[in-house]
Amino acid sequence: MSEIGVGAAWEFEFTFRGKQRSGRAQVTEFQSPERLKADVMSDGMDGSTTIDLISLAPGRTRIMVALEIQPKSIAARVLVQSLRLSKASLTKKYKARIADYAEQIEEKYRAAV
Repeated sequence: MSEIGVGAAWEFEFTFRGKQRSGRAQVTEFQSPERLKADVMSDGMDGSTTIDLISLAPGRTRIMVALEIQPKSIAARVLVQSLRLSKASLTKKYKARIADYAEQIEEKYRAAV
């Protein structure tokens, strides 16, 4: 795999509420090791994801992940509205998955050092 940087892109697929969805993400900003921003394009929706890493102390880093979604169709607007209604439970699940991912990164880093 080549190094990540501005212009790198991924195509992805996932199942959400019983429907197969697909999209594409492309890196639009990359400031190693502090920030990565990617634009995301999917059926009826566009958005962006920003990941910021903030050094708090030696061996301690805060990860901040932001996701913005803009619906481009009526069906996407309905989907986004349903996401808003279930925001609390989705946020809880999202935070747990990001925490698990951060732990995996930490374990790989410690194994490499």
